[in-house]
Amino acid sequence: MKDNFSRALFLLAALDLSEMELHRVLSQLRSMPPEDLVDRVLYLQRRLDSISDAKSKEKRKKHPRSRDASVGERVSMLLKKEAGLTTAQAVDALTPRLIGEGLIGLNDVPPLSRKSLADWVNRFSKKVPAKDILRVATLLRNEHINRPSHDWLLSGIPRG
Repeated sequence: MKDNFSRALFLLAALDLSEMELHRVLSQLRSMPPEDLVDRVLYLQRRLDSISDAKSKEKRKKHPRSRDASVGERVSMLLKKEAGLTTAQAVDALTPRLIGEGLIGLNDVPPLSRKSLADWVNRFSKKVPAKDILRVATLLRNEHINRPSHDWLLSGIPRG
């Protein structure tokens, strides 16, 4: 649908109005001065835009894996929040994988110090492409999430 009139008709059709309701809407449209109709539509467009903007901002706050988050923040989300690893566990799992795939040399791995996992990842992300870091982190996350839990075994062991 290329023309605006057809698009407007399509929107009316999507409302699924009865024939009588459709006649009422058309009658109201005819009785309304064009300037008032345009003003009302523009007002509603602004309201929709502000609602959409607010939802987008809220979504970005809830999901830091979005495109505007740093590589480190996305890796932290994958390994700490989703896989449930501690920072030390994440570093211990990620380091040998990155070295094993030849993405980083042992001497290029920065020390963890007291920085966050995101900061640690961001330090070596200048040398390693973000897509490779995220691929490895995603594989680790999937391995940890899909790992079978053996917690039930402990509950059946008699304590003596």
